Amino acid sequence: MRLIALMYALLSLAPLAAEEVYKTTDAAGNVIYSDEPSPEAETIQIQEVQTVPADGAPPFEYKAPASSTGIYTKLVIVSPANDAALRLEDDTVRVSAQVEGQARGQDTYVLVLDGQEHSSGKSPSFVLTGLERGSHQASMTIRDPNGTVLISSDPVTFHILKVSVPLKRPAPAPKPPKAP
Repeated sequence: MRLIALMYALLSLAPLAAEEVYKTTDAAGNVIYSDEPSPEAETIQIQEVQTVPADGAPPFEYKAPASSTGIYTKLVIVSPANDAALRLEDDTVRVSAQVEGQARGQDTYVLVLDGQEHSSGKSPSFVLTGLERGSHQASMTIRDPNGTVLISSDPVTFHILKVSVPLKRPAPAPKPPKAP
């Protein structure tokens, strides 16, 4: 678009420019074009410049977003995977989300674990420790400074597997000897 505008500007100035152009070569062999004649200049006849009509595209008009709630387009928990079975070696689970859209520094990520708000922060990643064995459900939301939920993820379910120590059972009572 800029190229078309530049060509149009140059073409509109063409009638104002001199109709005769003079070409000279200096002592170093450089070719010089000028609109002022010199004794050794060669006159060059300029032919009419070819023009191309504008394509008729409307001018660009900026439109601000309709509302501030449409800045995030996607929030998905990527770790742990849905229905993952986790055998924890160091007793930690990292819950991480992928965010698409225009991130804003004043917004807060909120981790919801088993239906309760668990943690909040400025990063879409949280480390959980001390989770009990069994199934857990996690989801994440992004809130603005007023507490308005801008976007929420779908929940994921994951399962914590921990080794259980079997209970010691008492030894069975000895059977009485059989009567002869």
